[in-house]
Parts: sequence; C-alpha cells; structure tokens
Amino acid sequence: MSINTSYLQEITYTNSFFSELNPHLLAYTAYIMGYEIPDVHKPFTYCELGCGSGFSLLTYAAANPHGFFIGVDFNTQHIKEAKEAAKKSNLTNILFIEKSIADILDDIPDCDFIVMHGVYSWVHSDIKKAIRTFIDKKLKSTGLSLISYNTFPGWHIYAPLRMMMQEYALGLTENRLEDAKEGLSFLDFLKSHNTEYFQAVPSASALIEELSNQDLRYIVHEYFAEHWQPLWVREMHQEMKDAHVSFAGTLPLFLNFGEICLPEAFQQMNEHTVERTSFEAYKDLIRNTMFRHDIFGKTYREHNEEFPELPFGIVSQSKIEIHSISLPGCRVISLDDDIHNQVIYALELGFHTVNQIYTFVEGHINKDSIHDALLNLVIGEQIKPLSTPFYRIKSYESLELSQHNKAVLEQSLLKKECVIASPVSGSGMIINQDTALFILATGMHGIHNAAEWICEWMELQGYENSLHLELQVKAQYSTFMETIPFWIKMGIL
Repeated sequence: MSINTSYLQEITYTNSFFSELNPHLLAYTAYIMGYEIPDVHKPFTYCELGCGSGFSLLTYAAANPHGFFIGVDFNTQHIKEAKEAAKKSNLTNILFIEKSIADILDDIPDCDFIVMHGVYSWVHSDIKKAIRTFIDKKLKSTGLSLISYNTFPGWHIYAPLRMMMQEYALGLTENRLEDAKEGLSFLDFLKSHNTEYFQAVPSASALIEELSNQDLRYIVHEYFAEHWQPLWVREMHQEMKDAHVSFAGTLPLFLNFGEICLPEAFQQMNEHTVERTSFEAYKDLIRNTMFRHDIFGKTYREHNEEFPELPFGIVSQSKIEIHSISLPGCRVISLDDDIHNQVIYALELGFHTVNQIYTFVEGHINKDSIHDALLNLVIGEQIKPLSTPFYRIKSYESLELSQHNKAVLEQSLLKKECVIASPVSGSGMIINQDTALFILATGMHGIHNAAEWICEWMELQGYENSLHLELQVKAQYSTFMETIPFWIKMGIL
C-alpha cells in the first residue's frame, strides 16, 4: 500500500465539530503560556491538514468572516462534500485543496494557524515529516499550530483491543466497514467470556461499550489505519523541533495548571518547578492520558507586556455563579467570590476587556486580579475569548440567519443536535433539535409566522394536525422568544 492510499481513502470520516480548533482559544492559551500570538481580530490565514469534509473548518470560516480558511485532504469524496457545503453556505473565505500533505507547499500562503485533528497519529512517518516541514516553512513567526494525537500511557493498556479487532477482521471481508463491525462483535464476545485480558484490564469493558456507539467510519479511521501509532508526549515535542516550534500549551485549558489538574500529593511536580515537557510527561502518567491537543509556537515573548485587549464574554444562557473550579479528575479550587462576581457583573453589562473591566470597577481590583479572574472563568468554562464584543442591537422585525446557519439548520432538523456558527464567539455553538427548529423558523419566517410554520413542518413529519398541537407549539415558541436577545447577542439572528 502506498503512502497516499494508506489513510483509508475509500471511506469518508465522520462529520464532527472540534471546539479545540477555535483560533481564539488557541491564541489565548498560547499567550498566557508566554508566546507571541497572531492578532485574531485582524485578517488571518488558517489551514487545517486532513480536514475531512470540512465540518469544523466551515463552521470557523462562517464564524470568522475576516479570516481565510484552507482545508487540505486527499480523499476525493471529502473535498467534494466540503466544496458543496461551502457553496450552499455561500462562504467565499474558504478554499479546499485535494492533495496529499506532502504536495502542498507551493499551494498555500504563510499561515497564522496550522491545525490537525488526529491525523498525526494515523499517517506514515514520511507524511509526519512532510507535516513538520510544512509547519516549518509555512507557519508565520507569531503563528500557532495545534496537533491532536493519541498518546501513551493511556493507550498502552487499550492497544491490544485494536490488535484484537484487526487480527480477527484481517481478510474477513472486502468491506472495511463490515470488518470494523465484525471486529467490534469479536471484542464484545471476548468481554462476555471475561477472558484474562478483561480480568487484568476491567476498564476495557467500558471502552468497548463506548466504541459500540460510535460511527463505524470513526472505528475504521481510528483503529484500522495502517500506520496508527500513539506517541509519548516527549517524543512528540522532540519531533516538533524539526518544525522549529516548541510547546506552547495544551487543551483543555485547565490541563496547563498542576494546581488544578493534579492531586494534592503531586503538587511538587507542578509546571513551575520542572521542565515543561517533564511536567507534561508526569501529568500524563498520573492522569493516564490517551489523547492530547498540543499547541506549538515559534516565538516566545521576551517581555511580559500588559495583557492585550482580547475581549471575553458569557456565551451561555445560564446565569454564572462560580465559587470554585471543579472539573473531572481535578482538585476543587476555591475562588474569591468578591473579585469574580464583580468581573462577571462587568461582563454581563458588556465590558469585555481587562482595561474596560478595570475602568468599570474604578480601580478597586487591579489588572492582574482581573486577568486571573478571567482565566479562572475560562478554565471553568463559564466564559470564552470572543471574536468580537457584544454590541449588536437589533429589532425583532428584522431577524435573519446567515446563509451558512440556514443551510446547516435545514439539514439538521431531524438530528438530535447540530452546530451553528457564531460570529461573536468566533466558534460553533451546539444546540438541540428543538432550538434548531425555533431558530430556523424565526430567521426564515419572522416572529409572527414562526409558530405556524413549525406546525406545518411537524405535520409533514407525521404529527396530527390539531388544536392541541397548535397551542403546544405556540406555548413553546413563546418560551423560546425569551431567549431571542441571547441569539441576537451571539450574532445568530
């Protein structure tokens, strides 16, 4: 099998949205870790290697119209679907290229961001080298690269599951999806008989149950790729030296701070007292890490200048009441209620940057404390860095949808959830089926006709036309109306 065909070209990957690819989150994380960053509020160039059908890339392009987005994939069907979706969304700030990563140096301009999800774990060593060369040649001096990859030690105990699937399915059929299905069935058979592997690794049973709920295309790409290989974090960081970049942080954001993500007994191994890659290696051992999202940068800041005017905001409808940071597998960190509540109040009133908040509180809180409070709120996933501040005021009579969100919603009404693009957050927002229906109805037919259209749509889906249905829809839509200011604020309507 040649390098170009080893990455399972005949089977498309699943359409998934990866929030870790958010350029604003990458920039913020790298900045607090001491790196120079692109100015994400001016035009920037963003490239995704192994973009699949472009689901994440299309969302980010729609959410950041000032950016230029490039997707690269050598799977013909992936690029065909991506181009069709871009056309339906009327996006002009995105380009898809059907080529091997090894052949793209002359096709792509210098980039502020170069990202990839999972690809590095699945490809031949020659393609890994081509990725590093591409980053070296095409990443700007203030640019950032995100590489997510399978890692040890977490995969050491589960790697035999992959081997068992492959061994059992080897030559079983001529259909890789069928092979994946049969391989999963074999794992389930082994689990049901409590073989010695499952006695030694009881947690493997839960992983098999999780895999059984995954799309078979995901199983094929993740577990049947010929060159699949997890890496220790030190191996990865060493390899990236070839690209003349260094480790600039990891995601989720809380994983950069030992006082949060490590048990108290391991506090002597925090990120301030040991070499950074050593800290990451210790942390992976302690947390048994299976997958990493690592950010790499080219230029470390020589001077710790004042925090830049990055805007932050509350991007959920839930009221924030944060007294501590409590995340899975982490210590609970108590917070200063007075400082954090003042910062939250300022954000609720529309003050978005450190300087704006400092002016609002009239100097009662110093800028370092505001910076720390914002960091805690981002870590606690209560707020996010924004693409643009919340300044939109709009009449309910002029609500409309972007062409991208309209296309996404129309295609997703029968799905449990979908992802729409917010030009305020610069990222995607995951919404459920009911919300998708209400937003589409409002954006397409206005607040006065939305409920009637929803009833007509439900009839087409087999619901009985009745007064009860009409009253129920009107009541639910009346409740939805209370959330319209939020959707206007996020740039959705």
